Amino acid sequence: KRAQVVISAVLCPIANIMARVIFAAYLYILHCAVAVQFNTGDVKLDGDSSGLLEIYLSGNWGTVSHVNFSKGAADVVCHQLGYSGALNFSVANGTLIFRGTPVWLAGPNCTGNELHVLRCKWDESPCNTCDNRNDISVQCNSTRIWDNPYEGYVRLNGASQSNGQLLVYLKGQWGAVCADNFTKAEADSVCRQLGYTESNGHQLMGVSGGIWLKNFDCSESEPCFTDCYDYPVNSSWITDCLSGPVDVSCDYNITADWSPGTDCWYQSPSNSSLTTASS
Repeated sequence: KRAQVVISAVLCPIANIMARVIFAAYLYILHCAVAVQFNTGDVKLDGDSSGLLEIYLSGNWGTVSHVNFSKGAADVVCHQLGYSGALNFSVANGTLIFRGTPVWLAGPNCTGNELHVLRCKWDESPCNTCDNRNDISVQCNSTRIWDNPYEGYVRLNGASQSNGQLLVYLKGQWGAVCADNFTKAEADSVCRQLGYTESNGHQLMGVSGGIWLKNFDCSESEPCFTDCYDYPVNSSWITDCLSGPVDVSCDYNITADWSPGTDCWYQSPSNSSLTTASS
């Protein structure tokens, strides 16, 4: 009996620890599975900040033709990926011609100021003569847009540009947003400020960081998230968030006519010289 007591005393704590480790691993896998969701118009490069350009349309990744591709289009791609702009672009390496991926887009007409690549005007007719020999490659600046944010800037901190924990820049600090009272109207306004047309979900998934905001008043029509809350009076995080920080998922509906958020900077009562947002 003494041996059984000793064995139980040793094994039970070990079993508890293992159970906690397994549960933590399950939550991590669950979070990663959600975080890697891709939405219409997401873009990626096959390197960290440079490489073959691909865009996510109709549930699949495809490339972009070099036809009429410009520096303005490259800048928009890099902005969407969170970089300050493009260094250059070129036809991708010829060794990639057997990728067999569809060529989704050709003939972009971008000013370079658009917040989302699908806000550029593209040739509406399919590129029947395009193939992977003419895929475009883009090289972005290494500087991140959020290294020099404006007051009220928002970003999504996740595995893709359209999904992640919502962060807002206020009073010189990045902070999260509380999921209490956060509705689809608020999520839509966040997405429009980022250049998307709408949200396709929000949920409690954030796990870290101080929280700036809790109370909101969106009506589904705001182009900027800054229209949905009052500027924080204090410079300290809120402490009465019951549910934790919120994650947002944004999408681009090509049939929607929502305008992107412009001039979404927040004019604080104590600062009249804040930098404005780009269109």
